[in-house]
Amino acid sequence: MKFFFGLAIGLLSLNQAAKAETIVLFAADEQCHSRETGKGIRYIPPCSLSDSEFTFTLPGDNGDDIDSSAETQRLNLNFHCESLRPLNIEYQIRQQEHIIISGKLAPSQDNRQLSSSLSMLEPAGHYQIKLIKINGMKGFQAIKPDCRLTLDIHGKTDGALTADTGS
Repeated sequence: MKFFFGLAIGLLSLNQAAKAETIVLFAADEQCHSRETGKGIRYIPPCSLSDSEFTFTLPGDNGDDIDSSAETQRLNLNFHCESLRPLNIEYQIRQQEHIIISGKLAPSQDNRQLSSSLSMLEPAGHYQIKLIKINGMKGFQAIKPDCRLTLDIHGKTDGALTADTGS
């Protein structure tokens, strides 16, 4: 019986360690104005991107020097949002001065597919993601709750993730 409980606790802790680290880059409930409507709370412009640049570190092999690590880790940039009119967020991911990728993420207006994501593999190192602007905020716009842009880092279980916000 003790073996079973030990195994169960070991599996639970392993499952916790294998989860991705998530950084919330944009959340409408924190960065937009709110209005109570007949259909519940909605978020409206203006929305701020005050902390528009985020620095994060992908850890190396067993905590080794990240500059010499050959390990790659998966990054997922996810934008889930339901809004009255289409909107998108422009972003840029770079390492030092080298731009790795830039583009726009826009959730589909199809109610079955209200999210958009980007996945990529990158080696250990220090990275910056910059949110450039939100498009689709002119005129009348209403955004439902739980509209957010997140960065998920699927890293090694023994590495630490650091995230700093800056302007």
